[in-house]
Amino acid sequence: MSQTAMTPWTLLRKSGPQQRAVTLSQAKQTLRLSQTDTSHDADLLEAIDAATEQVEHDIDGACIDQEFTYFANAFPRAGQPMALPKHPVSVVSEVAYIDSDGADQVLDVGTYLLDEGRRQVYLVAGESWPSTQPQQNAVTVTFTAGYGATIDKVPRLLKRAILIQVGRWFYDPGGEQDGGKWETAYDNIIQRVLASFYVAG
Repeated sequence: MSQTAMTPWTLLRKSGPQQRAVTLSQAKQTLRLSQTDTSHDADLLEAIDAATEQVEHDIDGACIDQEFTYFANAFPRAGQPMALPKHPVSVVSEVAYIDSDGADQVLDVGTYLLDEGRRQVYLVAGESWPSTQPQQNAVTVTFTAGYGATIDKVPRLLKRAILIQVGRWFYDPGGEQDGGKWETAYDNIIQRVLASFYVAG
């Protein structure tokens, strides 16, 4: 396979969140359902999970802490920073690579730093990215993205976007009622989230 035919990067989620970004109780309260009515619980939990995935996709982010592996074909050129595709990034656990001789290597943690706000890994002054084998996934970065390990760390705007999406799917699954009210409310919040929290790489 030629270098130009390679996929430039891929992302794999290694471990999911330990909590949901919103609770079943919060969803029931938003939908004005009785807390003691359990007849919709399974559907609501599925909707919460799906809505969370949708929000995270739309903002290129993670609500609750999750571990990801980022695969790239090479390090950036000319010492440029390496942008990670999820935010906010809190920890880079490891930067591994296949060197020009085909051997597995781990980059010394003293050669790079994490810019959490820009979700970038950049070189310490005087350092340079090592040469890699010209192959798919020659560089592997393991990192954690999310606002924290617990639900109280998730921004309220993100929680509201998830709950609106849950309400939309619960009351208007076909998107045919209320003149697109749910969709408009969701889109407005997502735009506010992007403006408030999203940082371009």
